[in-house]
This record gives sequence, C-alpha cells and structure tokens, in this order.
Amino acid sequence: MTKAQVADLRAKLKQQGASPLHCDHQLQELTHLSHSDNGNMTSTYHCLECGEEIIRTYIAPPYSSPPLID
Repeated sequence: MTKAQVADLRAKLKQQGASPLHCDHQLQELTHLSHSDNGNMTSTYHCLECGEEIIRTYIAPPYSSPPLID
C-alpha cells in the first residue's frame, strides 16, 4: 500500500464518518521488512481497512554455541 493509497483510504473513511480508532486491523499488508546487524528484524504493515501503520520488532534470541563433545 502506497502513501497515496493510505491517504485516499483515510479521506474516504473520514467522508463516511468512520473512525480508524475502532478498526481491529484484521487485513494487513507487509510493506517493509528490514534485518539489522544484531539479528533483530523489523516489519512494517499497513491495515487495508483504515490505513494504519503497524510496526513490529522481532528480537533475536541470544546466541549460544552448542556444547562441545569431548
């Protein structure tokens, strides 16, 4: 979903008197995914019903090497 599509959707909702505050964000589209050097991942979604941007960060678990076998 582009920024123009989000703006159009919000304008249409405002015209209809609907409030995005009452949206459950059931339909989401992934718009950006990034991976950092420390292993964390950030994803950005847009709700297809109200245009709200949703950002999620996934933190990588600490790395531990497997035990050595003697």
